[in-house]
Amino acid sequence: MGERIFDTSVVPAQAQLEYWADHVCKAFTNLQIRKASSDIEGFAGKLAQRDFGPISIASALAQESEVQLTRREISEATEEVLLLHLQYKGRSTLYHNGADTILSAGDIEICDCTQPYRLNLFSNHRALHEMLVVRIPLALLSSRIPNVHVLAGAFVSAKSDLGNLLSRFIVNVWEGRHGIKDEAAMQLGKQIVDLVMLAFNNDAIKEIPESSIRTGHLIRMKRFIDAHLSDASLAPATVAAAACISQRYAHQLFATEEGTISGYIMACRLSRCEEMLAAPQYSNLTISEIAHMWGFKDASHFGHVFRRKHGMSPSAFRNPRP
Repeated sequence: MGERIFDTSVVPAQAQLEYWADHVCKAFTNLQIRKASSDIEGFAGKLAQRDFGPISIASALAQESEVQLTRREISEATEEVLLLHLQYKGRSTLYHNGADTILSAGDIEICDCTQPYRLNLFSNHRALHEMLVVRIPLALLSSRIPNVHVLAGAFVSAKSDLGNLLSRFIVNVWEGRHGIKDEAAMQLGKQIVDLVMLAFNNDAIKEIPESSIRTGHLIRMKRFIDAHLSDASLAPATVAAAACISQRYAHQLFATEEGTISGYIMACRLSRCEEMLAAPQYSNLTISEIAHMWGFKDASHFGHVFRRKHGMSPSAFRNPRP
């Protein structure tokens, strides 16, 4: 497949940020993008992307801005991916998996897009910031790294031998892309994945603390719960199974937040019901319909837990007295 190029200069200034965000989301995953300064009219950005077999490499040139992945975007994602960020021009700060990292030229950090992160982009002397981004489907690595989510926030410096090797290889592949045919691109994509495995499996993974692994398990369980709230059969056993951990360990993880799996499920269901009860666009739905929509088996049980939390019935909450 050929190279795909998107440039904000082709649209009016007032539409440039939205145009940029739309194409960045299509290229990588759902993300939020904000300008660093509202004083600058429009938004300067250029994205070029090419597939290399099952992965893709993109060059993202942009003015100073903030890129953020929140739980909302994560819940809307259709595919789980890793984004390998290689600092090309300028510098960045990345907050991911509980740690802040500063990226300088040649440095690489992995973002696991099943977990929130924030990336701030800084340019030099008014030049555009440039990042090379390698998009890798999570399934490509999950068969080779049992707990692939430990890669979240893994960092390799350009000053390390393996980091320098991986960084230079990706840059060389990208800069030589116009002379690379599709069959060769497929092989190069596989080699990049192998080098990622080599660089991070031997170095970064060993440095990830147990606390980060626990955080990863909690995030995945909460994400699974959020996606299956409408299933009345949702239970601690299914949540633990989805995270590939024992039910006992799952309970221990939720206990670190002074809560329980069942309690979290109930709180999420109540929150969704509260949102719909308060929203005028759902006034055509009965309270029972809303309760069933979010996994409550019967309206009386919903009414009981709702009253226990709010001190009023769902109908009183929905139609407050003036």
